[in-house]
Amino acid sequence: MSLFRYSIILAIFASTICRAQNNPAIKGTWSTSGLEIESIKAIPVYVCPLDDATKDFGLTAERIRTKCDFKVRQMHLEPVDFKVTYPPQPYQLMVSVQINRISFLVEIHFLRRVSYKVGKRDFEMYATTWSQNIFGSHGSDSDYVLSALEAIMEEFLNAYVKANQN
Repeated sequence: MSLFRYSIILAIFASTICRAQNNPAIKGTWSTSGLEIESIKAIPVYVCPLDDATKDFGLTAERIRTKCDFKVRQMHLEPVDFKVTYPPQPYQLMVSVQINRISFLVEIHFLRRVSYKVGKRDFEMYATTWSQNIFGSHGSDSDYVLSALEAIMEEFLNAYVKANQN
């Protein structure tokens, strides 16, 4: 696709978003962060299952969970275990750590429950409203990977607290 066509498509997309945000027929308040919640104090944290390479590297779900909980508590918030419940929790923080031979990927996603309608059918699912990741070489040092997790947890928590200041 040529640069000109790409620019035109991008401009149309941007103008559509701007019109949607200014359309009085669309109810609700638009969020710039996706982090606004009713009760800021508790954060359900879900640590994704680890693959064998990550376990062999020396990382466990417990070590990752401990690092996340520590950062949450530093902000005077309460980490809680994410549990599958009915009705589903309205939001969660998902943490993923993956290791391969020479590199790592640490991701966090703030997920919110969303609903939508298609025809007469209603659907619900989680959608990412905030995410961050760090990819790099680990040098066979699991503490280095955990420090990367700590850095993006801090970035998330700062944005989370800022979005929920009253």
